[in-house]
Amino acid sequence: MSDDSPIIVYANSPAEVILNPTRDRNDILNNYPAGNPFIGLTYAIEKDFKERKKNLEAGVQSELDAIDAKYPSLPKGFTPEQWLERATAVVTELLNQKRPKLDYELGIVKNSASFDKLQASYNAIILNDQINSLQERLNKLNAETDRRRAEAEAQRQAEADAKRKAEEAARLEAQQVTQQLGADFNAITAPTATKVQQRVKAVDASLSQVSTQVSGAVASATQAVQVKTAQAQQQANSQISSSQNLISAAFRNQIALAAQASGEAQVTAFNTKVKQIVNEATAFSTARKQALAQFAANAAAEVETEVNRLTAQVKASPTKAASQAAQATLRQFTESTYAKVNTFAQQTEAALQAKAKEVSAAVAEAQRAATNDLQKTADVVPGQIIQAANTLAMPATSAPLVSVAGFGSAAVETARLAASLTNAVNRLIQIAGSGPGAYVATFAVLSLYSDQAGKDSDKVPAGVRNALALEASALGLPGTADLQSAAKAGGTVDMPVRLTSAAQESPSGKSQIAAVLTNGATVPKGVPVRAATLNAATGRYEVSVPAKPTVPNTPPLILTWTPATPPGSQNPSSTTPVVPQPVPVYEGATITPVQAEPESYPGVPLDLDDLIVIFPAGSDVPPLYLVFSKPPVKLLEVDIYGNFAGRPRDGNHLDHMPSQGALAESLLSKNPGLTYDNIRGYLKNGASVAIPARIHQKYSETYGGRNTKERQRKDASDLRAAVDSNFDAIKGALLEQGVSEKELEIARASMHRINVEQGWYE
Repeated sequence: MSDDSPIIVYANSPAEVILNPTRDRNDILNNYPAGNPFIGLTYAIEKDFKERKKNLEAGVQSELDAIDAKYPSLPKGFTPEQWLERATAVVTELLNQKRPKLDYELGIVKNSASFDKLQASYNAIILNDQINSLQERLNKLNAETDRRRAEAEAQRQAEADAKRKAEEAARLEAQQVTQQLGADFNAITAPTATKVQQRVKAVDASLSQVSTQVSGAVASATQAVQVKTAQAQQQANSQISSSQNLISAAFRNQIALAAQASGEAQVTAFNTKVKQIVNEATAFSTARKQALAQFAANAAAEVETEVNRLTAQVKASPTKAASQAAQATLRQFTESTYAKVNTFAQQTEAALQAKAKEVSAAVAEAQRAATNDLQKTADVVPGQIIQAANTLAMPATSAPLVSVAGFGSAAVETARLAASLTNAVNRLIQIAGSGPGAYVATFAVLSLYSDQAGKDSDKVPAGVRNALALEASALGLPGTADLQSAAKAGGTVDMPVRLTSAAQESPSGKSQIAAVLTNGATVPKGVPVRAATLNAATGRYEVSVPAKPTVPNTPPLILTWTPATPPGSQNPSSTTPVVPQPVPVYEGATITPVQAEPESYPGVPLDLDDLIVIFPAGSDVPPLYLVFSKPPVKLLEVDIYGNFAGRPRDGNHLDHMPSQGALAESLLSKNPGLTYDNIRGYLKNGASVAIPARIHQKYSETYGGRNTKERQRKDASDLRAAVDSNFDAIKGALLEQGVSEKELEIARASMHRINVEQGWYE
């Protein structure tokens, strides 16, 4: 066995100790013979020592780990410094444990011999090696700790130097940033402010364009309305001028003045409407412009507020980064603000353009409405002429008078007319019991032409309707008659005497006015009663009288009474009462009383056209009785011949189809015993058509000498064929005159229908 145990001398101990385990081992081996148990023990001790020597570091580490385990665990993510401190403490603790043990083992070595000394020497060597190992570890730990402390100090010094330099740099940077901040911010805000001003000016330019556009639209519309006014007035004047044969100059003048006033009112309404439109548009544009200016001012104030905020923010931390960040924020803010102003400006421009279109459309609509109304002013003139031509205008008086439709009224000599009427009624009463039927006594002749009328007086054309008006009491109106109830119900009141007005057959323009006693059979007693109402727009009392169904396509008669003092003028209120136009006086009408000679119409119902009119309380007008002339015959009017009786022919002839001669032949062939009076009554029920006298005389198959007995017998053999033949004979001439094919065939069909209804043929 080699002896490689070290010899260690501890000279620093109180007594020098020399560790020489090899010598001690050899002494034991030499002192004991082979086979002695102490020899084995010695080898065992040596072996243990070598084993411990071999595993020295592992053993030290194991002990260190055991001590470390007693300490609290290091925190998660511990630092190297924390580990160094902990490792140093663990090594120091174990080192402090080993040193007393070494001293103890040295004491044994010093004071013992043999096995104990050998064992203690080995133990001391192990402890010494462990202490050396621990000391080496501790030295390394301390060196690492010192190194780290030195590095930390150097780092601290470096950081301190860097901090001082950074603080100086920051101070210089802050000074530079603070001095430059205003210019930097201004470089951002100034261009934006300029753009805002330019945008506002652009809107002002748009507003100017809109104003020009609106002014152009107004000027164009105004000119168009002026042109239309002149056209409408010219059209109205032309229509009025062409109506001189329908209405009097006074009525024409009234219509012309009304058309002129209506046109002026339409122009005034147009101008007022356009002014209102323009004023509203101006107010709108001004408001939008002010709103944009206020929006821009608010935006500028917001930018200024943001500049102040960012300035304070940068001054609180005056770095380039802060300045750059603030500039970026300000740039974004100003761009956003300008975008808002630009959007608002675009909205303003769009609103102005929309308003311009709206105004142009409104002006165009006002123009359209004005031109339409102006055209209506002209278009209603024919209707006004027709209405005037069918208006019987009278002063509100109880005195008898004659009113001529479209020409005014004429007073009559009351005393002579009353005497003639009384005489006619007395004669009728005398012969009332002579037999059945109606007895009619003509007591006056009305002429619408007079030699006493001035050369410039209106000339009434043939066929113009007229009426005689007198107090209803003059014809025996019962004092007990309930006129109000009758008028409200649209009913009648019984009268003992009624009047008729029939045009003479000759073209004299005269009408016969006759009295007839009512009997409830051939002469109905009931006279229609109507209530006149005040037209607040004209200041006149009015009644509308519908045309009789036997005369188709005839407009109603309008009856008007003009009071001397308009109702309401005695007690004027805040509304000025209407002052009606005076009633034109027609100077050409005369009514001449004649000696009554009663005529009998046995079994023939009379066609009467009369009316009683009552007036509102306070009007001072008593109930009036009016008898109307019959409407004139119209071209191509078809009816039974009897219904044309008493109606002005107005230049037309009545063409019987078939002829009365053919109808008489037909009646006699079927009823040979008929008397002439019977036949004459039947003949009034044959169809007739109104055609111009010239065409009747020249082309009719049955006019005058052309209606021979042979023709009458031929036509009587086939009455329907006779109608077609008679009609075809005049059709060509009527077509040449301008009558349409459709109108002619309608007339032909009407004649067949009437003849079938009257039983002449099937």
